[in-house]
Amino acid sequence: MVLPFTSLRMSAFGVGELVILFVFAFVFLGNGCRILLLKPAKPFLFFWIAFLFFSLLGFIYNVFFLGFSSGREYSFIFDGLSYLFVFLTIALFGNAYFYSGHPPYMFLRNIFIGWGVVFSFLYALSFFFSSVLGLPLRYHDYFSPLVENVHQAASITCVMPFLLLHLLKDEQSFLLKFFLFSLSIAFVFMAIGSGSTKALMGVVVGGGISLVALLFYRPGEQHRPAIKFVMVVFVFFAAFVFVIANFSYFNGFLERFFLENDGGGARAILYRSGFNHAIESFLVGYGPGSHAPYGPFFSDAHNTLLTVMLQSGFLGLFSFFILIVVLLYRSADNFFLLGALSSALMYIIGGDVMRRLPIWILLLGISYLAFYCRSSNEGG
Repeated sequence: MVLPFTSLRMSAFGVGELVILFVFAFVFLGNGCRILLLKPAKPFLFFWIAFLFFSLLGFIYNVFFLGFSSGREYSFIFDGLSYLFVFLTIALFGNAYFYSGHPPYMFLRNIFIGWGVVFSFLYALSFFFSSVLGLPLRYHDYFSPLVENVHQAASITCVMPFLLLHLLKDEQSFLLKFFLFSLSIAFVFMAIGSGSTKALMGVVVGGGISLVALLFYRPGEQHRPAIKFVMVVFVFFAAFVFVIANFSYFNGFLERFFLENDGGGARAILYRSGFNHAIESFLVGYGPGSHAPYGPFFSDAHNTLLTVMLQSGFLGLFSFFILIVVLLYRSADNFFLLGALSSALMYIIGGDVMRRLPIWILLLGISYLAFYCRSSNEGG
């Protein structure tokens, strides 16, 4: 339950990080150093292996051929260790031995319901207190529980309503259904109360995509994910064309989305500088810790796609696109999971989630829940 809360730390280590590393060592060593990789986790492991490999090549190219023209030693160590930790966590959650024969669905279900209970409790406390046990509940007037940056919580709260609504469908108890529905509504208010335009956009876009997918949903029909995947791509394309056609109307909102807390156009300059810098080492990038040039210094790219491109080049970016396409394909016949993924994509496009473990757990959860639904519908 403490995984999202990055302010819960003991010196340089977070509580959640220490727990995960201990469990990984226990499961890995306790099963003869074996990993039985489950199907829903394979695209994630393949992406992270590809990303780490290409970014390592980029770092070697950056150091030995470019004279370390991008990044700093400490940023390489920080990013590298962060990425390794995310990779190990996904390897743990993707290992069949971790679940000891129990359904992964139930584990993730309990994780997400647990997050719902913890977040809702903290949200209620935030109306009366600004902190609890010395840890913040709000950032100024915005809901930001136990984290150092409002987006660390907002990126979770905008996705959770759709995951809880999906879980609600499979529950038999009316009281539990009502409880999950109440939690999902509470998360909508939390996302809005975070003050993040990306979180608000995540709720709106996720809700719209869920509604469109629901209109195409036919209970009892034989699932045709390929056709529904094409439908989803068409909806995204139609929405893109609509926005472009009405760009003058959407311009202000889109600017706040991408350039949130921009500070006089700084983000636009950063994106342009980062892209031009990435082109100079377009194949494998510059390695972990490489960021966008900003004046005489380097800055975090504040965009997942640009970060992947800077650090692992087009090869790493292509691997990331494959992962997203696989997730879209798997979620295409589950309207609430599709909404959850669409909501997460708002933060992927508008921010950098590469080091944010909770986002990767949410994405992995979407993959597992989609796989479980498809197996159940096929009688597997």
